[in-house]
Amino acid sequence: MGSFVSIRALALDDLIGAAQRQPADDDTPEMNEIVRRFEGLAVAVAAMMTPDVDLRENLANAGRVAMVVAVRHHQLGRPGFPAYARAYIVGAAKRELQQWTRTALADDFERVVIDDETEAQALYKFSEALPPTAERTWGSTSTSAAVCHLDDRQGGLLQLRFMDDFTLATIAKLEGTSEAAVSQRLATALRAVERYLAA
Repeated sequence: MGSFVSIRALALDDLIGAAQRQPADDDTPEMNEIVRRFEGLAVAVAAMMTPDVDLRENLANAGRVAMVVAVRHHQLGRPGFPAYARAYIVGAAKRELQQWTRTALADDFERVVIDDETEAQALYKFSEALPPTAERTWGSTSTSAAVCHLDDRQGGLLQLRFMDDFTLATIAKLEGTSEAAVSQRLATALRAVERYLAA
C-alpha cells in the first residue's frame, strides 16, 4: 500500500525513467501508473473517433498499448511527453479504426439486404457522393472491390464521413488539419473509387 502511494506521488519523468530501466517487463507498477495517468486521453481520443461503444473500447485499448511504446521510445529528460504520448495514442487508434474500417466496409458492400436504417442512409450518402459516371449499385462485387482497393487512409476517411456520419469539421479537428484538406482527400478517394469502377 505504501509503495502504491509513493508511485502515485512520483513525478512523470521519474516514472518514465523507472519504467525504462525494466525493458523486459511492461507490467510494472511504474508503467501501470503512467498508463493510468493517461487513461483519460486514450478514452477521449477513442470517443472522438467513433460513437460505437465496442469499437471505442478497441481504440482505447490500442491507445493504452501505444502509451507503453511511447514510454519505451521517449528520450528521458526531454520535455513534452504528454504531447509525444498523444501522438502515439492517436496514431494507434487511427490504425485500429482503419483496420476495422476496411473489414466493415467490405462486409457492408457485399451485403445485398440492408436492414439497418442508419447504415442504409450512410450507404445512400456515399452513393450520391460518387461522381455521376461511377457505378452506384450497392452490394455489387465491383463496388466492394473498389472500396477494398483503397489504401487504409482513404478507406478510413470514407468510414468517418459516410458510415460514422462525421462532419468535415469534426474529421479536420480529429486529424489536426483543415476542412479544405479533408474535403480534398475525400474527393480524391471518391475519384479513386470511380476510376476503379470505370476500369
